[in-house]
Amino acid sequence: MLYWQAYLRQSGEKELKTNDFGDAVNEAMFLSVAVQEAVFLPMLVLKVFLAFLFGMLLVGFGRKMVAWGQSRRGPPVFQPALDVFKLFSKQTLFPKSANLVFFVLSPVAVFASALVLVIVLPVFAGDAVSSDLDLLVIVFLLLMVVMFDAVAGFAGKSIFGAIGASRELTAFIAYEVPFIVSIFSVVVKVGSFDLGAISAWQASNGPLAMFLPFSALVFFLVLIAKLRKSPFDVGEAHQEIIAGAKTEYSGILLAFFEMADWLMTFFMAGLFLVVFAGALSDVFLLASMFAVVALVCLLDLSFARLRIDQFFRVSWTVLLALSLIGLLTAVF
Repeated sequence: MLYWQAYLRQSGEKELKTNDFGDAVNEAMFLSVAVQEAVFLPMLVLKVFLAFLFGMLLVGFGRKMVAWGQSRRGPPVFQPALDVFKLFSKQTLFPKSANLVFFVLSPVAVFASALVLVIVLPVFAGDAVSSDLDLLVIVFLLLMVVMFDAVAGFAGKSIFGAIGASRELTAFIAYEVPFIVSIFSVVVKVGSFDLGAISAWQASNGPLAMFLPFSALVFFLVLIAKLRKSPFDVGEAHQEIIAGAKTEYSGILLAFFEMADWLMTFFMAGLFLVVFAGALSDVFLLASMFAVVALVCLLDLSFARLRIDQFFRVSWTVLLALSLIGLLTAVF
């Protein structure tokens, strides 16, 4: 308004020329964008910080749950943070035969992909980053996490890393089709790839888990596989291949993998709740994340790990069949 008042006082004109009007509109748009950026950046930084914090707590809580199930006291809940701080202070060792470019790039790429996934998730500053194709972006970024995990295993030129990477890719081929079908069931039911639209639909109609129980079950089982927990822990079979694709990593590069694990735990638990549990407040959503992690750890304690051939068979028979039933439920 001050711009227009000053202009009218100086010109004395009652009608504005077209070019002056365009300049004023451009100035108003510039100010609007500046205000949005001033609000957006602090909210985004806060969102990332809270994702790191609660992701770390979720991983620590999971360790504590496993310790209780094994009649141990277990480490403190904040132990993952201490582990990462220690890794940052340690020397990073590079295998002599490793492909150094991909060896260094892979953990950074995994961490960056997990970070973007958390930014897309509609929690805390939920509407800050969103698009009409949220679920497609999420599927692509989850693919990047798996691919760079595998690249890390092959880049280290270790037999344990190579086997772990091969198993990661095999597991991905096994569970990804049922996972995509379960997501597509949600898209068919709601009519949108946008997570905000999915939450709004559930606010009006109720949780999607009530309408698509088979899709929700498949999504949860794939969540266990993506978090590498039993009975689907085929890529990091500690009894056989130590740490799988990450066996040769140490120091700051291993810290990137650990922090990516925090973010992936936070993201997968949050995505499951956002897609299938309805529009939840941030406080209730965080509490529900701990419940999801507790259930995952309970299953991890209760079941032995499947062999890779067993996992492949279960994925392409049971999980695929359940996901197709969920899709038919969404259509009809």
